[in-house]
Amino acid sequence: MSQFWLRRYTSEEDRSITVSGPVHQLLSNSKIVTNIYKVYGAPIEDLPSVTDVKTYIEGEERNGVHITREESRALKEYDAPSQIPLADIAETSKDTLHKGVYLNPKRGSFDGDPRDWSFRRGEEIITATIKDKEFLDLCAKGEYRLNFSDLLTVDLLERQRVIGTRVLKPVYEIVRVSDYIPGAQQQPLDLS
Repeated sequence: MSQFWLRRYTSEEDRSITVSGPVHQLLSNSKIVTNIYKVYGAPIEDLPSVTDVKTYIEGEERNGVHITREESRALKEYDAPSQIPLADIAETSKDTLHKGVYLNPKRGSFDGDPRDWSFRRGEEIITATIKDKEFLDLCAKGEYRLNFSDLLTVDLLERQRVIGTRVLKPVYEIVRVSDYIPGAQQQPLDLS
């Protein structure tokens, strides 16, 4: 039998409820809390004629959830920390330069546009802006005709951002392409 811990929630009116660890984890997840308010609180607040919201599984009406207008206000207050404007939350940024990173081209620009190139880095697909103008010029002139089987060795700048405690998806820049090795090329067929 698995063991789990319990957590007690108490309201200002001294009403309390005890929940299991998994339920506490759900109530601690900011995305879930925000969506709980959107499902239950927003309809009550946005529509004056709505006094409460009931949800249940068909045939299980007795085990449903019933939220009143007063309870919806408490949901909004509970959700308040996630409603802080991003401009008011501390932002941290960290740049890391990785030298000698191997990449295989996936998608790029044939006219030298530096933005939104994608590459395979092993099993991972990354999108990067290329800052190496010499490399971009060689691609635009057709001297480099990239193929998915080619191998690039690059200096890759990884920029990580954290807003509050939320880690955002990293942004990548290819600072320099130090080596370009064309992949296997198909040999022309000799039909003579």
